[in-house]
Amino acid sequence: PFLARHLDNSKVEALVVDEFRRFLRRNIKNYGRPELAVHFVGGITATFAKQLQKAIEKEGLILGQIMSHPIVGMEKYHLETCEKGI
Repeated sequence: PFLARHLDNSKVEALVVDEFRRFLRRNIKNYGRPELAVHFVGGITATFAKQLQKAIEKEGLILGQIMSHPIVGMEKYHLETCEKGI
């Protein structure tokens, strides 16, 4: 909550972007698939979506969807699947 309240401070925003970059380098880039979009679920990524986008761009990756509540997407998927009779 502290970071979210102080994103107007350039040092706080830089900290958030840098930490997302560290996460991406450690957990995503090791797969060696920069052509695939990276999707995120949860409140943290939804709150800091702008900073996440900056980090993704700086790391040469593609941002997919950000869902704060994944149940909505799951519901949509299953309803569409049922309508198609799959």
